[in-house]
Amino acid sequence: MAYVAGEENLYDSTFYGSDTFKDRFCDLCGINSFFDIQNNLDSILEIEEKAIKLTNKLMSDSCEGMKAQKVAKKIDKAKEKIKKLFFETQNLIYTSYFNTQFFKLATTADIDEYRVRLYNYKNYIGISENYSDFNEFYINKMMELDNKYESIMNNTSLAVVDGSKIGKFFRKIRSILSATVELKK
Repeated sequence: MAYVAGEENLYDSTFYGSDTFKDRFCDLCGINSFFDIQNNLDSILEIEEKAIKLTNKLMSDSCEGMKAQKVAKKIDKAKEKIKKLFFETQNLIYTSYFNTQFFKLATTADIDEYRVRLYNYKNYIGISENYSDFNEFYINKMMELDNKYESIMNNTSLAVVDGSKIGKFFRKIRSILSATVELKK
């Protein structure tokens, strides 16, 4: 999340109690994604707390034999839930960010910057033996970027461009004149 929203926003929110990190993350990924991630992180912490309590119980002298095996199974289940939630949360972070930003790409320079950020993101993900979600996402997104790059280069892509100052000036005059005409009616 810090890679997406920026470390400076994280530090500002942490040290000064501001909402800059949350606001920036919501701007980049969406408010719904933020709340889903927040709920997942809360669940991970709750499950971790239960696993710690179970581990303490397992280490106590009163936990032996079959009871110890049951507690150990509960700990293993908790660890699996944490792992599952972790990867779901990680996937939600990068998909919400990169999918949202993809639609904002308007120039080849934007695409090049996006490629670098996507490539560098691999340094921030957790992996396991059977985890390949990010690699698949990366490959698919690179193909989409190639298509978008080609459409920009071939002028088949339309990009929203802010009007020039002269265009803004004439639009304001037109809106003033149309307002004046409506007032006379």
